[in-house]
Amino acid sequence: MRVLIGALSIALTVAVTWWLAQGLAPVRQVTFAAGGQGGGYWAVAEQYQAILARDGIEMTILETAGSGENAQLLADGTAQVALLQGGIPAPPKAEALSAIFHEPLFLFARKGAGVSPNPGTWSGLSIALGAEGSG
Repeated sequence: MRVLIGALSIALTVAVTWWLAQGLAPVRQVTFAAGGQGGGYWAVAEQYQAILARDGIEMTILETAGSGENAQLLADGTAQVALLQGGIPAPPKAEALSAIFHEPLFLFARKGAGVSPNPGTWSGLSIALGAEGSG
C-alpha cells in the first residue's frame, strides 16, 4: 500500500510540475510594432529581431505610422511589443515599460522668420509634423 501511495505521489508531483511549467516556457513568436521601414524605430526592431533569433524566437515586425499606431496595436493585442515616444500614453494592458534611448527634438526656423529662441513665447506658430499616427 505504501508503495502505491508513494508512486501516486511521485506521479502527481511530476504531473503538476509539468503542467505548471507549460505556462513558464518562453514564447517562440513575438509581434513587434515598429515605425516605417527605413526609420529609426524599424532599425531598432531589426536589432531586437536578430538578438531574439539567436535564442530561437521568431519576431515579426509590423510597419506602422509611428507611436500612436504602435500604442493602438499594443492595446488591441495585435502586437506584444511596441516602441512609443515619451508622452504617448501606454495602453492599460501594458505589462512593462522601459526607456530604450533618448529621442532628441530638433526645431528649425528659416533665417529671418522672427522666431524667438524662447519656446515660452511661441504662440500662433505652425510647425511641420510627422505622418498621421506618429508621435
